[in-house]
Amino acid sequence: MLDRRMRASSVIAVTVCVAFAGCIEDAVLVTTTASGTGGMVGAGASTSSTTQTNSSNGTGGTMIGCDDPSDCPGTDTTCRQRTCDGEVCGFQFTTENVPCMEDNGQVCDGMGACVECTMDEHCMDEPCVNNVCGLKLPNGDPCASDDECMSGNCPPADMVCCDQPCTGVCESCLAAQTCGVDGTCRDIAAGTDPDAECMQNNVCFGGSCQTGKIVFTTSLTYNGNLGGLTGADQKCATHAMMGCLPSTATFMAWLSTDQDSPSTRFTQSSIPYRRVDGALVANNWADLIDGSLGVALSLDEKGNPAPNSNIPSGCLPDLAYSGTTSAGLPLMAAANRCSDWTSTTTEGQWGRFGVNSSNWTDYCTGNGGGTCGLSAVIYCFEQ
Repeated sequence: MLDRRMRASSVIAVTVCVAFAGCIEDAVLVTTTASGTGGMVGAGASTSSTTQTNSSNGTGGTMIGCDDPSDCPGTDTTCRQRTCDGEVCGFQFTTENVPCMEDNGQVCDGMGACVECTMDEHCMDEPCVNNVCGLKLPNGDPCASDDECMSGNCPPADMVCCDQPCTGVCESCLAAQTCGVDGTCRDIAAGTDPDAECMQNNVCFGGSCQTGKIVFTTSLTYNGNLGGLTGADQKCATHAMMGCLPSTATFMAWLSTDQDSPSTRFTQSSIPYRRVDGALVANNWADLIDGSLGVALSLDEKGNPAPNSNIPSGCLPDLAYSGTTSAGLPLMAAANRCSDWTSTTTEGQWGRFGVNSSNWTDYCTGNGGGTCGLSAVIYCFEQ
């Protein structure tokens, strides 16, 4: 309950401009505030203490603002009183927590309103939230305790109302950590550890701490003119950012040209390769290029199913541009690699993201008709 033994009322003066009945409608008021605490000055105002008006008919003239606060519009309340300062109408605010009774409130909020509460002590066994006793906050709103939330969950690591307790390792209710939305408990983005919950070299994958390099398939499809390897790598970097994957990591496309291929330009990792859900793709580089994978590369940077291609005749739709053998070497000639990923009029070569056999990278080749104009995903590997 409110402690009625509160300190004596005090006020903060604020001067505002008010147009009166009978005044010219488009009057421009020039005001000043004597107290300097929160005064509001109209457009085109100076620090002059006079009040001026300009009429639309060009006649001009001087308008007397007020001689007494009672000349000013509005009514006085416990928390806000009218003022007349230098013939300019204004108002003053009563100090926060002074008792009041208007609008079913009990204390002044310091900004002119009589509200139910400004602190928990003003409520009976309930928190004071946004000046209301016992108000419950929706998921995603900042909170300090469980009883402030509709869901009853205010995880201490996140301090927002959450749909679940969300106390597991590598789980969060913060969109910045999950690439989801505030207030929904989800796995922390793969390859990150924002709360430093994982020990040693481990990071978060699929809601648990594991060691690994991230592999994903893009959530968008592209034609064969990828801008060469540089352009393809940039697309991987963009998708990594879209998935909230580590900002310090480098991602490269699993593609080959006559000059470069994964076997020459990739960092050949000694730790596992994993999808963003934590599933093991390969134990290390040697395992990656042995002809088969632990799981298919069927998930995008956010852990959603990768999109199918608009397929050429005779191929299944789960296509990924590749031009690369399962050993990470260039496959076929540049004319079958979309002129080394710079053309839409030559022929393409694809793997299948839906399988874990060697067909994941070497499956189907276009034969006439400029198949590089077709759209397909690309594979991206953390270095």
